[in-house]
Amino acid sequence: MENKGVTSDDKEKHRWGGQGWNPAVDQRRRRRRRTCLHPDTNSGYDVTPSMGCGARQAAGIGEANSILGKPKLKSHIAFIKANFGKLPAYITKLETRDISLNSAVQVMKKVETLLKEIPRSGGETMRNKYLKIVKRNPGWKQVLLVT
Repeated sequence: MENKGVTSDDKEKHRWGGQGWNPAVDQRRRRRRRTCLHPDTNSGYDVTPSMGCGARQAAGIGEANSILGKPKLKSHIAFIKANFGKLPAYITKLETRDISLNSAVQVMKKVETLLKEIPRSGGETMRNKYLKIVKRNPGWKQVLLVT
């Protein structure tokens, strides 16, 4: 007795619910798909009606569109980029393994200088947060004396 195993036709039938490939069914499935924004990444992804774009996601998309339509958004983003654009590089430098104490202190001094140069209330808010963090760390003054 010869054992044929599973053929590619059997795989196709299983894949399409035992009926084989049907172009009309495939086309209906494609039409039912729609795109929603992923709540974490804001990138588009396809969802089927069983997954659904719920009212919460639809409301979030509407809110995002209303925010993106505001006329002052470009100027706010330009302000953030111009004044806080260097912070991610400084944070990455502080996160590196085996960084010397002197290098870490130098980076923190650069951050402090950067925050002092930021105009308006946004700069003042960030300076105050920085000072609160430094004050909560009692050893910071001693570290500054050592380096």
